[in-house]
Amino acid sequence: MTYKKICVMCKKEFIPNSNVQKYCEECRKIALSKRYRKYYLTHLDLVKQRVKKYKLTHLEHVKQQVKKWRLAHPKYQKQWKLAHPKYQKQWGLKHSEHIKQQKKEWRLAHPEHQKQWRLDNQEKRKKISKKSSSKRRNFGYILLNSYKSYKEGYVFHHFNKIGYGIYMLEKDHKSIYHNTFTGQGMDKINTLAVQWYITQVMKETHKYLI
Repeated sequence: MTYKKICVMCKKEFIPNSNVQKYCEECRKIALSKRYRKYYLTHLDLVKQRVKKYKLTHLEHVKQQVKKWRLAHPKYQKQWKLAHPKYQKQWGLKHSEHIKQQKKEWRLAHPEHQKQWRLDNQEKRKKISKKSSSKRRNFGYILLNSYKSYKEGYVFHHFNKIGYGIYMLEKDHKSIYHNTFTGQGMDKINTLAVQWYITQVMKETHKYLI
């Protein structure tokens, strides 16, 4: 004999699966969600520790699940970024070194991608080059060493926005990230450039003395 109960949430009649069932099937999901939410808020540190431990012990599985979810929700990440622009900027500033390291590792792991991108985006590369050139032209061009003595493999480095600079080795110039507009990394690259310049002057002087 089947009997009915009254759901404690929606107050509607339903046929229970057991004597202890208090909610109908629709309200059961809502009740479980609230119960999990309450547990999460009251045991936040414990939940975080469990999640962290699980991620470390099931790294590949977590990666596959994240990838699967992103493929199923391709627009979510883009929409979230547009809805939270300040958070994105703050996170980027706080984890700038981490982002640089990730980008560097990815480029080293996928050298063919960069080459293919350059071939597929010729027009975009031209626009970027023109923009970069126009910015640099506003700096001026005050050379402190002789360009004639340097050949391929050397680039012009600006010490500041006024335009003072020297030609130095391209590999040294690219070894330190710097931005003349924001001042980021300029102290380090300028120190390296000056040290390199002094070494070159000493070599030239020694050559003439001999």
